[in-house]
Amino acid sequence: MSTSSSEAQQAEPLTTADTQLGEAPEHLRRAETVLRHRTSRIVLVLEQCMDSHNHQAVLRTAEALGVQHVWLIAANAQQLKTHDDTGKSKKPKKSSGKKITKNCAGWLTVREFSSIADCLTALR
Repeated sequence: MSTSSSEAQQAEPLTTADTQLGEAPEHLRRAETVLRHRTSRIVLVLEQCMDSHNHQAVLRTAEALGVQHVWLIAANAQQLKTHDDTGKSKKPKKSSGKKITKNCAGWLTVREFSSIADCLTALR
């Protein structure tokens, strides 16, 4: 899924009209702060992440640290490792990586590449 590499959009501060009590809830103020401090100067490249839990953790951390752009180099189906509800490894589903990126796509700018060479070309 390719998206544009434009700067992250700045969040508009809440006004008293936005809330019923006249004061923004704490979680909204924190969200505004994170959005204001997002950076497009850093591009995180995640190469062939084979464990879906690690993949998800990296994306959550990138979002929490304000990294806007995450570029993924796909692992092949034999390399992927997923877990069942008990934490044991199981056979991967083909869509596991796409589902992860789809869930965070609203917050991060995610680009996927099929090879390292394609990613390096785009970085230059």
